[in-house]
Amino acid sequence: MAQNHQAVAPNVRKRRQPSRKTRAVTFSSDESSDSGGEGA
Repeated sequence: MAQNHQAVAPNVRKRRQPSRKTRAVTFSSDESSDSGGEGA
């Protein structure tokens, strides 16, 4: 179990970094959709 935890630790760390970028993109998309509705 300890080995599994160690393997997940680096995976979660690497996954957390891209997740932050994806979250920022989703946030921008959400704002764009709100403002894009009228602009589009």
